[in-house]
Amino acid sequence: AQSANLVLEDGTKMKGYSFGHPSSTAGEIVFNTGLAGYTEVLTDPSYHGQILTLVNPIVGNGGVPDTAALDEMGLCRFLESDGIKVSGLLVLDYSKEYSHWQAVKTLGEWLKEEKVPALHGIDTRMLSKIIRDKGNVLGKIEFEGQPVEFLDPNKKNLIAEVSTKEVKVYGKGNPIKIIAVDCGLKHNAIRLLVKRGAEVHLVPWNHDFTKMDYDGLFISGGPGDPTQAQELIENVRKVLESDRQEPLFGISFGNLITGIAAGASSYKMPMANRGQNQPVVNMINGQAFITAQNHGYAIDSNSLPPGWKPLFVNANDQTNERKNSFFIGSFFLQRKETPEVSLSWIAPKPVVLTAAQRSGSSDHITPDLPGFHIDKCKKLFFLQQSLGHFGPSCHMHLLLAVFANSSASINYPVPIKEAKATFFFVFAFLQGIMHETRPIFTAQFNPEANPGPTDTEFLFDSFVSLIKKGKGTSVASVLPKATAATSRVEVSKVLILGSGGLSIGQAGEFDYSGSQAVKAMKEENVKTVLMNPNIASVQTNEVGLKQADTVYFLPITPHFVTEVIKAERPDGLILGMGGQTALNCGVELFKRGILQEYGVKVLGTSVESIMATEDRQKFSDKLNEINEKIAPSYAVESIEDALEAAEKIGYPVMIRSAYALGGLGSGLCLDRKQLLDLGTKAFAMTNQILVEKSVVGWKEIEYEVVRDAADNCITVCNMENVDAMGVHTGDSIVVAPCQTLSNRELQMLRESTIKVVRHLNIIGECNIQYALHPTSLEYCIIEVNARLSRSSALASKATGYPLAFIAAKIALGIPLPEIENVVSGKTTACFEPSLDYIVTKVPRWDLDRFQGASSKIGSSMKSVGEVMAIGRTFEESFQKALRMCHPSVDGFTSCLPMKKDWPANVDLRNELAEPSSTRVYAMAKALCDDIPVDDIHKLTDIDRWFIYKMRNIVKMEKSLQKLSR
Repeated sequence: AQSANLVLEDGTKMKGYSFGHPSSTAGEIVFNTGLAGYTEVLTDPSYHGQILTLVNPIVGNGGVPDTAALDEMGLCRFLESDGIKVSGLLVLDYSKEYSHWQAVKTLGEWLKEEKVPALHGIDTRMLSKIIRDKGNVLGKIEFEGQPVEFLDPNKKNLIAEVSTKEVKVYGKGNPIKIIAVDCGLKHNAIRLLVKRGAEVHLVPWNHDFTKMDYDGLFISGGPGDPTQAQELIENVRKVLESDRQEPLFGISFGNLITGIAAGASSYKMPMANRGQNQPVVNMINGQAFITAQNHGYAIDSNSLPPGWKPLFVNANDQTNERKNSFFIGSFFLQRKETPEVSLSWIAPKPVVLTAAQRSGSSDHITPDLPGFHIDKCKKLFFLQQSLGHFGPSCHMHLLLAVFANSSASINYPVPIKEAKATFFFVFAFLQGIMHETRPIFTAQFNPEANPGPTDTEFLFDSFVSLIKKGKGTSVASVLPKATAATSRVEVSKVLILGSGGLSIGQAGEFDYSGSQAVKAMKEENVKTVLMNPNIASVQTNEVGLKQADTVYFLPITPHFVTEVIKAERPDGLILGMGGQTALNCGVELFKRGILQEYGVKVLGTSVESIMATEDRQKFSDKLNEINEKIAPSYAVESIEDALEAAEKIGYPVMIRSAYALGGLGSGLCLDRKQLLDLGTKAFAMTNQILVEKSVVGWKEIEYEVVRDAADNCITVCNMENVDAMGVHTGDSIVVAPCQTLSNRELQMLRESTIKVVRHLNIIGECNIQYALHPTSLEYCIIEVNARLSRSSALASKATGYPLAFIAAKIALGIPLPEIENVVSGKTTACFEPSLDYIVTKVPRWDLDRFQGASSKIGSSMKSVGEVMAIGRTFEESFQKALRMCHPSVDGFTSCLPMKKDWPANVDLRNELAEPSSTRVYAMAKALCDDIPVDDIHKLTDIDRWFIYKMRNIVKMEKSLQKLSR
């Protein structure tokens, strides 16, 4: 490939290899932390004038869909504008061979068509660190013989270059007329407005809309410095100064324009927010959301004029600029005799507090709270309180804006209610504003997403509701209401159930989970009692941070747990850290009434919710209530009913046991004989099995999701099984994050995940497994684990996010935004990790130790361990993991472990078709023997992209062998 240099303004030079158009270009170097959706990102007009660095190290996996395809409105179906908007693209690893059912060409081919330069082989990790350290970096992609000067695009009016040149109408005939000012609007914003009944009139950025007739005014996102758009600012100012009552909604660039027009000032951020995992907090109800963002400027909150106040803040932006800081928290008043309120807290320095309220109840008070003193403490900030009583018992929920150098008093009507809680301080950039009396609000993030989470798409509903309800409707009234008030669970001693003895699917993973839970409890000054008969575990060590106060080496059975409860009298019980054994034991204790008898609270997810996920009939009924997709199935309690169910569904069928570990008692049944055999064995271990339609051959995808009692939800990790459905995820090779899914597929499953955990009322951590059709958007939910699972430990180590530790804190009633990110020590745990590497998990086998044991694998787990490896490319992490499985394995090689040769009469195609513990080596041999990728894909149902990458390893081996001669 042709080489070129990336040159930064400070003289830094990096060599890369061209896979786009071979032309030099210059602009601002920025990076995006998103893990998917490069097609949508490249066509986002907000990147106009910028050379984009994708932190995700592997790009091009899914190719590019038909860029000429249009939707029913005439908009580009798969793009966010009419073409690529970035000036250049920088990536680490480019996939020349793609695989996705909607793709028609490579990313490189598309870039060449659009004449956009792109380089791979760039150290994007080092480059993003340079940008982080310096804030704003100018650079250029320079090909030999094509010199180009550095260029600062922010000195130009960039929106004039991307805005429409004429008025366009979408959704013609719809009842609501919305003027959308095109500052660099993404197509999805039009789709969302039209979907909600709007006739959208898209106008140029400098169009005079002040005297136009409309029901609502929408100001879109866009690129560059907002102060360059003076004509637009003046038009918005005229609207704000008029008596017009039509609602106004601005997003991203539109937020900046609205703020400036109102009289505030903007500034260039020291580090821009560009990615898909930024947490923002709604200042009205305190709820956190994960958002997509793409902006380098922000509003100075100190400059907001009277009548305006913050609507959203970024919960993750710790900054020293106190002028842009906010305090988020709540406290509760206790009934007392004297009407006195005195507060003291810990925070960075003397500050000014102006209060904002919300949460609804009865009487209002006007407290005057002088004499605040603030000192820094551990980068987190907590309120210590001594509270008096005012009037009847009612709820006080304060959301306070913190500003420097001002008086220290609060004077604001606040509803109050009896209870207890803790304040939490987080310093954050302003992410949205609202007018106190008029129907005007903004968001600095991208609620239209695409790519990224759709958590805040409801803002479009709020905008349309403001329009429909008419004059006098407040912004607060159309936004989501506050969830029920939550407070910390008051417990002094907690019993944690470990997993017991080692077994397949339940071993060291739950030692990790349990020890993290003990650590979290100790940090919160809660005494811990641990039950675990396995002495060979970290959590039962005699000393250490993860050591419980009391340890019982007893079996995890209802009898022994009851005896420990009698002896220790704990007031709390954690079931989710001990795998299926602990979960089943907890359910039995609940059914017997033991927990109620001794006053033991189950912390985190309730037993009722656990039963809804474990009982196959209840699980099916619950998902049907929210129209979530599951494979056609029947829960049965006899082999006769199982046979009848299979006849109704049609063979092949999959059976799954209730309350089972590691897929025990599950399997694929091709006919009546196999079902009779496997079903009889399953009923020997359980009283209920699920007979469901087989989805063997579909992709298997897992999501790890966290939810707190305040209904804040995040998905911490998504994982993709290399093996297709039919192989237990514990026996499959697994990669994180997913590598062959589009943004639409990932967000579809993410939305489903959050919908399910909310409906099932999961509190803590949860694992959901999906089957995704390989050539459509059809999916179904396979399983929900309302506990820490084997996959949870993998996800924790893959992302650095301590799922068990966070889940234990949540079980105590602590909201996610109030939990510290233990990795950074600065930010909140309410975020979704973004990786600049790929993780590969490979199972480890000991089947050769058991004479006569079959090497064939299926839906019932057989592996005895697994290796996790991290790399910047799939080839690297895959090779590392294979080599660590056994000392005799050199990686992806065509010989068997222990360097054994394949038998001379081996049927290689049969070895590929039947999943086994040695199939990965059969694939290596097939590729060495030049069996086509398509043939291997048809035999294994493994996505072609993975096979292409494996073939790269084989090609490299052959190349090295030639050099050695």
